[in-house]
Amino acid sequence: MHCDTRPNLVIGVFAHVDAGKTTFCEQLLYHTAVIRNRGRVDERSSFMDHHEIERSRGISIFAGEAQLQIGGHPYSLIDTPGHTDFYGETERALQIVDYAILLISGTDGIQNNTRLLFDLFQKYQVPVFIFVNKMDITARTRASLMEELQHSLHADIIDMGADPLQVAEQIAAYDDTLTEAFLEDDLSAALWLPAVQQLIHDRRIFPCFFGSALADLDMTGFFDTFDRLTVSAPMEQQAFRGQVFRVSHYKSKRLLHIKVLSGSLRAKDSIDCLAPDGSILPQKVNELFCFQGAKPIPLAQADAGMLCAVAGPDIACGGDMIGASPARAHLQTQPIFVSSVQPASPDTPISKVYACLKELEAEEPLLSIRWDGSNALRMHFTGQIQLEVISSLMETRFDCPVTFGAPAIVYAETLTAPSRGCGHFEPLRHYAEVHLLLEPGKPGSGITFSSACSTDVLAANWQNLIRTHIFETQHPGVLTGAAITDLHITLLGGRAHLKHTEGGDFREATYRAIRQGLASGQSRLLEPMYHFSLSAPSGMLGKVLSDLQQLHAVCDPPLIEGDRFTLQGQVPACEFFSYPLQFRTATKGQGMLTYRFSHYAPCHNQEAVIAEIGYDFTRDTARPADSVFCSHGAGYNVPWQQAPAHMHCDISL
Repeated sequence: MHCDTRPNLVIGVFAHVDAGKTTFCEQLLYHTAVIRNRGRVDERSSFMDHHEIERSRGISIFAGEAQLQIGGHPYSLIDTPGHTDFYGETERALQIVDYAILLISGTDGIQNNTRLLFDLFQKYQVPVFIFVNKMDITARTRASLMEELQHSLHADIIDMGADPLQVAEQIAAYDDTLTEAFLEDDLSAALWLPAVQQLIHDRRIFPCFFGSALADLDMTGFFDTFDRLTVSAPMEQQAFRGQVFRVSHYKSKRLLHIKVLSGSLRAKDSIDCLAPDGSILPQKVNELFCFQGAKPIPLAQADAGMLCAVAGPDIACGGDMIGASPARAHLQTQPIFVSSVQPASPDTPISKVYACLKELEAEEPLLSIRWDGSNALRMHFTGQIQLEVISSLMETRFDCPVTFGAPAIVYAETLTAPSRGCGHFEPLRHYAEVHLLLEPGKPGSGITFSSACSTDVLAANWQNLIRTHIFETQHPGVLTGAAITDLHITLLGGRAHLKHTEGGDFREATYRAIRQGLASGQSRLLEPMYHFSLSAPSGMLGKVLSDLQQLHAVCDPPLIEGDRFTLQGQVPACEFFSYPLQFRTATKGQGMLTYRFSHYAPCHNQEAVIAEIGYDFTRDTARPADSVFCSHGAGYNVPWQQAPAHMHCDISL
């Protein structure tokens, strides 16, 4: 098949669980001659779900890859996990796709997870094609599904299979030139095709199609139309830069799965990667591949727009930017549970468990493994299914079975008012001082940074290093030791020594300045909130409202339709552990309940949580708020309360 010069496009297929995503991918690969026979999830023969855990569970857990051509154009396909427990993998894949195909089950309609995916598309500004699947078995009409899509997802979703004149009239409303052409009965492809391509690319319209992947209904028409309506941006020949969207292991080789964002990559090239401590280290590419399902295919060169996998670099993690300007990714997906981890056998040292889990953490950074050197090893996770998968991997891959403690909620901390922090680190032959302003940020903003320090006071290279140290790790708060968030940190000033300052000195001073600022300020505990949506017989409304009130939920007014009601709202995740089972039991199976993580909000029972956790930041020797000064050739400790009076810089706002 002839392939023109259009650069490779990466397309990702996304869906909620059981929408038919893997079957859809099998049809795409079959119709583009990548596979000869279409596999099935229930027969454990699908091309993309090739890992044994995926086949045994019948769900996608890892982002599968394949290379294909449609209409002579090159594409890379990513089949993403649909279960929310693995949305970290899904979000990392979403960051590198050029177009998303969102599958929606015609039998189930819009799910909470569908809305979550659409929010992620918005965050990363990804153009979206929608395919409503299972139309061969649904009792719902096309019109009712379109109404639900436009009401629940976006008003600018357009049914591309409707009457052509009606479709043209709808699209014309988004472009003055097309409006004029439509009024003059000019529907020429030379005018309309590039305009529609641009409208889709700019996310001004979202084309929607209907069919059935399992029955192969209207599949080829969708693929051909998709190819006509997608475009690629010109690729600039700059220095190599890529994004790691997955880390895997193949025959004892650690592989980074990368999308090349600019430049090109060859085996034996050296690329800059971020080390765990935030420093930049060159790493050699020993081998270069692309993946076709489970099979790696050697590559001579990977150019901008392509997906590849490299063996050699051993420090980069999933989500990292590598090459020019390496950086860490910050995902919207966040685990809200944490559990202790212990070896299943008393003969297994905890250090082995830690080493194995750290290898898994490189593949899924959201695990955030923590070990204080004793027997207290903690792991973050997103749900029970992920916990079971981790347990299976520890046993089958590492021969290191583990047990997990009871799950606890992952809290966060922030400030309620501005606070200034200072940190000084000056043991013998070391020197660094940092002054910061910590201010409450917008909810959901995470950690942001700016500098109000002149380079005449502190050189730009030291300022950049301070910024790196702020973002290279999660900084614990002073109430419970939970990670801080929603803070804007401003560098006010600092000082280095021409002879004695080393890079690690500013890490110590920065960490201590943050801790000292938190200790001096007014902190607030934040808890994860669920957004829920439920439906039940109308006679249950009073009981459901009473139950939700006891769970500290905040609900929208109920909507009553016929003999049923629907209700949406927000509820603290810690209160919702057992409610899904309680709800199913109370409604005798006639109720429907979906929920997902929504955001962090002020904790409804802060004092009780703080008392239960019993954290004392002054005894946390791993992250001190005190400063270290030097006198007569020896370093000495200054408590955080007294540190500001000892600082060498005179900083005024």
